[in-house]
Amino acid sequence: MKLMARLQICVVSLALTTTASSAFAKPPPGPVDPEVHKWFENLVRADGLHCCGAADCRVADPGTVRTGATGYEVILNGEWQPVPDSVVIHRENGPFAATIVCKSHSEDTNERLYCIIPYAGG
Repeated sequence: MKLMARLQICVVSLALTTTASSAFAKPPPGPVDPEVHKWFENLVRADGLHCCGAADCRVADPGTVRTGATGYEVILNGEWQPVPDSVVIHRENGPFAATIVCKSHSEDTNERLYCIIPYAGG
């Protein structure tokens, strides 16, 4: 299945598991892939928060995630921000061949980072 189609399925799947909120971007239309849905439901940060239940998880846009001197950095609210180790989830596998960023998406508030899942593949 193509990357964008799987990502659309993932976002729809996540939207179905979270409470509707104006703070989240509307998910693209499409059917829910149960395998992808289950993978995202199992993403838990070090503090026990299910990051993808609190935010939209999407494949990171090119140039929005990098490795800095002290770890990962992401573009958040238009600026490079350090990513705390506590919100980095390392997985051996994943539904996409890309890094995934889970953050709030809102036009009326600042973006809030919930977690990133670095791509572990080669």
